[in-house]
Amino acid sequence: MVRQKCSGIRRSYLDSCDRKVSRTGESIIIASSNRQVAEYNRLVREYFFTGQQQMVAGDKVISVANHYRADACITNGEFGMIKEVLSPHSELISVDISVKGDTGDMVKRKVNLSFRDVILGFRNDYGEPFFFEAKIVENLLYNDQPTLSSDEHKALYVHFLNRHPELRRKGNEQKLRIALLQDPYFNAFKLKFGYSITGHKAQGSEWKTVFLQCQTHQKAGDAANLLI
Repeated sequence: MVRQKCSGIRRSYLDSCDRKVSRTGESIIIASSNRQVAEYNRLVREYFFTGQQQMVAGDKVISVANHYRADACITNGEFGMIKEVLSPHSELISVDISVKGDTGDMVKRKVNLSFRDVILGFRNDYGEPFFFEAKIVENLLYNDQPTLSSDEHKALYVHFLNRHPELRRKGNEQKLRIALLQDPYFNAFKLKFGYSITGHKAQGSEWKTVFLQCQTHQKAGDAANLLI
């Protein structure tokens, strides 16, 4: 039943944008959980990019963090697109981090990070499109989580320090901060596919057509908040 309802909403969504990915900016599917958002995004992409599980040129995305560049600031909640995928394969990096174990002792944990070079497109304050090259951390793009895990965040920092051991030395604090701000891996774009989002992400935005998925296991009061 849930699968049928998802497919029905997908069909209506596709009809609303004339089944063209270029028209998806006028429509959105709002779901009540990140898991359901991931499922709707998968279903929509299944139509637009049949057989392509990974991102492709033309994919609609949403930034889920603030990203600061010399030429622009991309804020959390801004929609953009994948203009071009530059690297044919993901860059896979395994990072060992130290975490507190069940007994309270520090233990080693391996975290796998995945990156891809792309050309992203967003709009400036005047509504004009602009494009730039950037790295994307793919871990977040393909899962059903709203943000990177604490282990993944820590792994990004440890990966940076592993590449710049000289910045660990006392007296290099300012150099470390500057290098962090400029590092393409540590500042890799955190994106999700943007055909469906949660009600929280939808706050303050407007669309011509909105499809609201209300089936939820939350309390009635929480579910009603999606309609406000």
